[in-house]
Amino acid sequence: MEALHVDATARLLAASKRQAKISGRPLHWVQLSSVGAYGPPVCASAERTITEESLPAPRGAYEVTKTKADDLVIGNAQPGVLTVSILRPSNVFGPGMPNGSLRHWGRIIQQRLFFYVGAPGAVSTYVHVDDVVEALMLCGFAPAAQGQVFNLSNDCTQEELVEAMARHLGAGRPFIRLPEVLARTLAAGGSWLKRFPLTHARVDSLVGRTHYSCQKLEAVLGYRPSRAIPDYIGEVFIHDEAN
Repeated sequence: MEALHVDATARLLAASKRQAKISGRPLHWVQLSSVGAYGPPVCASAERTITEESLPAPRGAYEVTKTKADDLVIGNAQPGVLTVSILRPSNVFGPGMPNGSLRHWGRIIQQRLFFYVGAPGAVSTYVHVDDVVEALMLCGFAPAAQGQVFNLSNDCTQEELVEAMARHLGAGRPFIRLPEVLARTLAAGGSWLKRFPLTHARVDSLVGRTHYSCQKLEAVLGYRPSRAIPDYIGEVFIHDEAN
């Protein structure tokens, strides 16, 4: 990831600046980043709202190297040579998505094995791929996007997402809810078993209450994601159903 996200980005930036200087035409660089740059909360279930003013605190190889790449992009901006914009989406979903996490989640719901953890109101942070593409196009061609960092997410409650998946898959509406302490105890007890489904990381994701604000994107570029997660989540399962 260091070679891909950092070293390759540095080479591409250098090549872009050389080309801009040779041609006499400035270039605009749009960096597709990730809200992972802001890192996880100190307490998984703590309410927090992330904006572009929030300090980066990445954790994990992917997040750290993507954030390093962002810093490179910002540091290479040069008036009259290279302008930049950075878009940080949350979890991108859509038809044919290679990441199988949502399909796996759907199978658990379909098998009636899913249960909620902790108090109601956990947040699911996803954004549809078409919303990401539209935002990228605005970053590429709207003059107001130059020199800006934008977050992009279309958050909904976990209950809205789970119930939408259950409806699409023809499964019963999940209703079991475990206290967070009990779920973490089970995760700790099963940690020595291979492929034990409940891990601390999964508990963290089931109780998360982080919101990613799109207010800057709307204020500067007049854009908000329009494809609500519950309305479009069924697209994730189309490929599985066709096969």
